[in-house]
Amino acid sequence: MRNIQRVTKNRKKYKISKMLLIVAFTYFLSVFLIQQYKLNEYKIKENYYTTTIAEANAERSEYEALGEKVDSIEYIEKVARERLGLVKPYEKIFMDVNK
Repeated sequence: MRNIQRVTKNRKKYKISKMLLIVAFTYFLSVFLIQQYKLNEYKIKENYYTTTIAEANAERSEYEALGEKVDSIEYIEKVARERLGLVKPYEKIFMDVNK
């Protein structure tokens, strides 16, 4: 009789430990999957910010180069010709009638 009680106690302990093991495994698996999902989100954000920073640096270098040109006579003349349509007094202007 005691043998039967021991066997049932052992089975109950085994079932409880098995259930606890399954619950712990499920918990750690869910935590791992959630962390992987968040890690992927952070990598996407990192790529976005990296490209944004690279674009901003490129734009800044363009503006720095333009800032160096602004004071030159050639740049002022170019802007006056292209944007304002100004010409020098001795220049002749030819217009294409076909356009």
